[in-house]
Amino acid sequence: MGLDVSHDCFSGSYGTFNRYREYLCSLVGIDATKMQGLCDVGPGLEWPTDSEEPICIMVNHSDCDGDIPKEDVLPLANRLKELLPKMENEERWKQKTEQWIEGLMFAHEEGDKVEFR
Repeated sequence: MGLDVSHDCFSGSYGTFNRYREYLCSLVGIDATKMQGLCDVGPGLEWPTDSEEPICIMVNHSDCDGDIPKEDVLPLANRLKELLPKMENEERWKQKTEQWIEGLMFAHEEGDKVEFR
């Protein structure tokens, strides 16, 4: 069993999704091992707000249910686009990011939220 995200944003194991989120955090200067929900011990640090760092829309989200509201899909897609140049030596993560961007843009064009299933 794994994670499927609507609009073909992601389909794969929970482990891969979590490694991807940790990678994105590293690109924006967030130490995921110290953040609420992803740290191994203690309450963890509070995440930046989504308006301060749109990547938090995805990384501070349940990895098995819920959705990214339709008003958040475009800011997240735009932030992921900004991060692509930092991924030139990480082809695997770059491909996953391009897939996320395509799915998010499709959801935005349709006026849809993106669902985690």
